[in-house]
Amino acid sequence: MEKRVPKGRKMWTVQIDENGGVQIPKEALALIGLKAGESAVLTGDKRRGLVLVAESRAESVQEAFLKNEE
Repeated sequence: MEKRVPKGRKMWTVQIDENGGVQIPKEALALIGLKAGESAVLTGDKRRGLVLVAESRAESVQEAFLKNEE
């Protein structure tokens, strides 16, 4: 049975190269407002996985990330 994806959310499959590099689809970058050459912040959690956000939003994401620390 196919689940309905909430509006504004997407999912992509990416390949990881031998150096750990990942090419992020343009559509994914556009979804979060990033363009080529801009900086982003990558956070990680063993249980929840990885999150990539525009650097301009990093402060609010960092607060939420640290607040939910267990």
